[in-house]
Amino acid sequence: MIGNLTYEDVKKFVTDNPNIAAQEFGEKLKQSGPTDAKICDLFMDILRSGKSSILNDYDTFLKIVELLAKSNIKIDIGDTTSKTVLDYAVSGEKPNVIKIFLDSDKFDQERKSNALLTAVNEGKVQEFEIFLDYIDHTKILEVLNTAPHNESTEVMKILLNNKRFTGEEKVQALSNASVDSDLPKIKLLLKYMTGIPEDGIRNLLKIIEEEKLSLREQLQIDSEFKVDFSNSDHNKYLSSCVIIALLRSALSNTPNLGGNRAESSSSGETAVLNSNDVGKWYQRIARTINSISFEDLQRDLNKQKTSFQSKCGQGTVLGNALLECAIQNENFNVIKFLLENRVTVINAISQEDSYYVSKIEGDKPILCFVVSYTDDDNAEILSTLLQSVNAEQSKLDPESELYRLYQQLKDDAFCTASSKKNSVAATALIQNDREIIVPHGSATNKEQETFHIETNSVSNSNRNVISKPVATVLPVSTNDDNHNNKNEAPVSTRTGPTVTPNNDKKANGFVEAQFSPPHEKETKYKKSKESFYASLRSDVVGVVIAGLFVAAAVTVPSLAGALVCSVLAILVVMVTGLHVKNFTLPSYSEMRENKVEPVNSSLRNHAI
Repeated sequence: MIGNLTYEDVKKFVTDNPNIAAQEFGEKLKQSGPTDAKICDLFMDILRSGKSSILNDYDTFLKIVELLAKSNIKIDIGDTTSKTVLDYAVSGEKPNVIKIFLDSDKFDQERKSNALLTAVNEGKVQEFEIFLDYIDHTKILEVLNTAPHNESTEVMKILLNNKRFTGEEKVQALSNASVDSDLPKIKLLLKYMTGIPEDGIRNLLKIIEEEKLSLREQLQIDSEFKVDFSNSDHNKYLSSCVIIALLRSALSNTPNLGGNRAESSSSGETAVLNSNDVGKWYQRIARTINSISFEDLQRDLNKQKTSFQSKCGQGTVLGNALLECAIQNENFNVIKFLLENRVTVINAISQEDSYYVSKIEGDKPILCFVVSYTDDDNAEILSTLLQSVNAEQSKLDPESELYRLYQQLKDDAFCTASSKKNSVAATALIQNDREIIVPHGSATNKEQETFHIETNSVSNSNRNVISKPVATVLPVSTNDDNHNNKNEAPVSTRTGPTVTPNNDKKANGFVEAQFSPPHEKETKYKKSKESFYASLRSDVVGVVIAGLFVAAAVTVPSLAGALVCSVLAILVVMVTGLHVKNFTLPSYSEMRENKVEPVNSSLRNHAI
């Protein structure tokens, strides 16, 4: 008999009886009167983190644990916090003890799952990996969908890369996180969960875009709209924008815009301007902004045998280096002057068929940097940059690399505004959120738009006058990206500025581009298009509901519940199928019959 219920007495008893059987060990342990719960309390205390009494003779401790696990003592009893010895073995970082307990079959799936969550929450990597071979796959899925997601936790990386997850399960996890607007979890899933089917991401993107469009109409977003983070619908809308940005980036496999800037030089230009040169030109423009004209600045640049395309340190060019200085100094007048005079946020390098994306303070894209300081006093800076980006992007093929980089800049800005809870920046982004055509087959309902773009016509001794768009797009637009020019890597695809002849003597003008006047057939087309998308949204909702019933049928513990969910899923599928047949397909045919090809009106230059 063991006189006292202390670990030292238990250790002495086992040492004195090295060949004792597990059943006899359990009986002797109970002879002193302790209950199973008291015995569990003893070993919980032994296993707590920081306990060093077992380290002097770890082999004996493992033997005691084996005897305990094989005895008739009930060891799955929880304490006041519902933790068992298995949880404490995880917290105490005792992988050998965990394996002994799991091999004993004394812990049900719920107890194992709780201990697994303990490993996840406490970041116990080695201990976590042991559980994957002992827990039902459905329980691991529950952990995937309920565990807190922290990018610094190595455990989550192992869980997300679990090869037992099917493609459908990975998409479902991503969908669940999207429904919950759990942005950190979505980022982690996309970053570490390998092999998510692209079709699944694309379908989810379509659903989120439809929900965003519906919520946009519900919120009646216009030029007077202001983001209020205390409003749940506003938060939901901004989360939709960020989720769309993350999914779109995952589909396009966007390279890291924080990469090193590429070094480059034009064949006809050997001089490289240093930071002092850039600073002097910036100060010159800032000091004389109210009196200097672009022609005057151009003459001064020519005298120094330089131009906005002159190379600066680390691969950028003068125009973008000046823009970065103006943005860092929050100088709206200089920013506006540069954008009106042929400086773009992303610079296409002539003769090299590549481009540069600027960074500020090492790795911050220009738009994200501006978002970080945007408030009521300087919101016009972000709005002006977004308007310039929208104008540049509207000239590009939506499938082009340059278009995608512009979009990525705006997407990153949305993410930054959301994470920093910057309502002013979020408002500017939403008001200038112009969805043109989303690459990779994204389904977004876009109406024909009329643009009114103000420009500043600039002469050049070697070229025709270039009209540079700098104003906003009407009506309220959707989302696009801003890009900059300092840290960059060269990538193929280059789109130059629009070149148009100008016979006016004035330096300012505007270009008005619009579609042909509406007529009866176009009106029918718009109505049938609205009907089709409304019907399509109903079909999407039906598919989602059916999927939820199927998921419920799989996970519900009772057979009766599973049958009910299965029947409901079948009914929803049948109703959705009838709706597609009777409404969606006919409305699509009607829309195709009434489709009208838009015809651009000729561009006109007006003297001011």
